[in-house]
Amino acid sequence: MKGQETSRRRPVADTPRPCSLSRTWCAVFRILFSESCMPSPESLTPEPNRRLPAAGGCLLGCRSGDLVWSAVVLVAVLLPLASLTLDVPRYFVLRSRLQLAADAAAEAGAQCVDLAHFQETGEAVLEAGCLGQEPAAVFAATVAPLQAKGYQLAMGVQAGSDTVQVQAWGRLPIFFQLTPALTVRVRATSRFRMESR
Repeated sequence: MKGQETSRRRPVADTPRPCSLSRTWCAVFRILFSESCMPSPESLTPEPNRRLPAAGGCLLGCRSGDLVWSAVVLVAVLLPLASLTLDVPRYFVLRSRLQLAADAAAEAGAQCVDLAHFQETGEAVLEAGCLGQEPAAVFAATVAPLQAKGYQLAMGVQAGSDTVQVQAWGRLPIFFQLTPALTVRVRATSRFRMESR
């Protein structure tokens, strides 16, 4: 009839509505690939008779490419960030412990002075035998807890007439041991000094 208004109902969609996750990934990657995956304006228009996806429909109703991009983001972004939260504190702990061990070894090496020669001539000369044992023993005792945890540590001693320089380094496995280990290097210098009173 002419005086009556008839309401037209749109047909119920057979496919579930694209979820927000699908639209998000399409918006992120549309510049790199194409805009064909973007939902049409009709799909974004709310319809009273459109059926909502069932529980878990966002995961099952999204396009299969979304799962691929989710896996890519997980491997390329989330796993490195999770590794950084573990590796950065371990780096600073290893560096501080190495520096402490190097300082102690250099101090021990500076005490290896030939006292008899110093009393006779007033010249400070370091004993080679003591330099080969004391710094290494002090360093090994200081870094024993780190070596027990599997860190690879080493040191080297360079001695002058009254100065001892210790270089220490350790290898820190990073990114869940999937990449080459990071080498942490520290240096410490100690000098023998006699105060006369």
